[in-house]
Amino acid sequence: MGVTLRSGRRLTLPPEVCEALGLQVGDRLELALTQDGVVVRPKKRLALKALAEIQAAFADSDLTEDELQAE
Repeated sequence: MGVTLRSGRRLTLPPEVCEALGLQVGDRLELALTQDGVVVRPKKRLALKALAEIQAAFADSDLTEDELQAE
């Protein structure tokens, strides 16, 4: 699947890519350079991943929610 770099350095993502990633107009994307090119990730996915990691750390701790809020 290919896209064309347009004036103003704009790219248009194909509808199937947007649907697969759950992207909506106005969503923010994270770009990362790799040796092979560029990786594009939805920022909301990064936030949800971070939240899941926090939830897992909390579940592994001996703290109750009340204790955590008190701290």
